[in-house]
Amino acid sequence: MPSGATYNFVVPTASAFVNIMSVPQDQMFQMQMRNFPTMLQQMGAKIDTNQQTDLRGKPAQFIAATMKDQQSGSSMHSMNVFVQGPNVWFQVMGPEQNTPQFAEIMNMLLKSAQFQ
Repeated sequence: MPSGATYNFVVPTASAFVNIMSVPQDQMFQMQMRNFPTMLQQMGAKIDTNQQTDLRGKPAQFIAATMKDQQSGSSMHSMNVFVQGPNVWFQVMGPEQNTPQFAEIMNMLLKSAQFQ
């Protein structure tokens, strides 16, 4: 039976949280990808970007969102790329003011990812 994997780590210099998750079942991955924007909106997030893209010949979905914490007033930004085929979800998130660094981290992850 195929199994998934999840990797979580922090990039302290960018105050970024990085999550990489693989999902072996196509249906489960498709469901997560489809439902993610709705889940974010239900949590009060504003969807900044939700677009189809291509990652080295693999169809992918790029979703970026911003969420404001009502108590502290601080904003968090989340960048997500769902890559179909290998069924991998890349997420980089943290304080909104660090968004340019998140884009750099995401680009580095996507450039270094190797798919079969």
